[in-house]
Amino acid sequence: MKKLLIVFILSLLSSDSVAQEEIHHTVSQSEIGSLIEQITDSLQYYYVDEKHGIRIGEELNKRFTDGNYKDINNPVSLAQTLTDEMRSIADDLHLSLNYTAEEPASSPDLYPQYGSYTNYGFEDIKFLDNNVAYLKISHFSSWEFANQARQNISDIMPLFGNSRALIIDVRDNPGGVPYIVSYLVSYFFEREFVELAEYYVRHNDYSYSIYTEPYVPGNTYPDLPLYILTSKKSGSAAEELAFWMQNQKRATLIGEPTAGAGYGASIHQLEGPFSIYISSSVERDPITKMGFQNAGVQPDISVPADSAMNIALEMAKGNDYEPISWLDRQNSYNRNKLDSLLSQPETPEYSERINNLVVAGIRSTQLSFSQVNQLGYDYLDEPLKAMAILKANVECFPFYPNSFDSYGDALVAAERYKEARNNYNKAVTMATIKNHPSLSVFIQNRDNFEAQFGDSID
Repeated sequence: MKKLLIVFILSLLSSDSVAQEEIHHTVSQSEIGSLIEQITDSLQYYYVDEKHGIRIGEELNKRFTDGNYKDINNPVSLAQTLTDEMRSIADDLHLSLNYTAEEPASSPDLYPQYGSYTNYGFEDIKFLDNNVAYLKISHFSSWEFANQARQNISDIMPLFGNSRALIIDVRDNPGGVPYIVSYLVSYFFEREFVELAEYYVRHNDYSYSIYTEPYVPGNTYPDLPLYILTSKKSGSAAEELAFWMQNQKRATLIGEPTAGAGYGASIHQLEGPFSIYISSSVERDPITKMGFQNAGVQPDISVPADSAMNIALEMAKGNDYEPISWLDRQNSYNRNKLDSLLSQPETPEYSERINNLVVAGIRSTQLSFSQVNQLGYDYLDEPLKAMAILKANVECFPFYPNSFDSYGDALVAAERYKEARNNYNKAVTMATIKNHPSLSVFIQNRDNFEAQFGDSID
């Protein structure tokens, strides 16, 4: 049998890769027998424990010989049945058989649920009283979107720069890509290499480790208090987040023990429209040499999953709180009130109120970045108002180079040249890091500013 390793992934993402729709392809008993032979061969070669892999294959063959699958001709039903049976035999949640209606391909279009449609798993951000932040991560995406997911992390991390504490919720997170998790974790350490985990792959006798990445863009938050919410649904890569941060004594885990999917899995293409996830590597903490397969990650504070949020909030800021989602803030935004303030003479008091209203409009999604940017330029001849408006984009979109470039223009109008220089430089720096298509424009704007006002700055 040709053994083709497609990709390494640590995930419990569903094995049912085809929606439950009418399936025109059927499988015969001979095809099922051939498929089980391929599964047996793959398990013997790749599974973390060779003897265990052989036993799983032998049991599947026995059940086939006993006629357990004689009434199955739907390939989706077959994939689910064999998945359930392999997991039952092995007590291993990573094992799964997948069916794809079309020829296998690596196109990200096959996996929209892990891409931009779900914001690469970063489902919700909430900001609570006393600067406590909340981040819900529903999955750690897939390899097809790993780069985009990592960029997304860099984009959202500045939002937590002023937070008193951060609560990360992975209670419903089945897993994903370890290198997305390690990238996220890197923002919570000093800029140094921290060994998070070591792995051993039996079939090629290979060992390797995962480390933090010291050179992530933007600020890191090594002193930001962290609380991670877990449940029995937290699987695989979500468990890694909890496992790593607990071992490094960098976060407090609150909730239930996790699923216990502590092996690393790889996907292998079988003949035809089937592929199989096989646990092929063992993960251990580099210090204790312990893993979390089957046992799960034990929380520091063990409570029912639905109570974990309240406990985390209590630890972060006391009892007097209620989560306030960005989308819930729409009641704070009133365009008529904003227009009324903009019609008043410029004063610092009005400027602060204008800024608060524009921020509320952005966070309630009633004002877009472009709308705010245009509004700021409309009032450029009244610089206090322009600054109040454009500063809102800096606060809410700190990962957009244009936020700083536009705010720099408002600061120039207010003759606050030193602050303007800082913002033009920030725009260029961020655009350089992100390889922004308008980098040359930001550089030109900075150079024009320096040529006109540079000599007047102390």
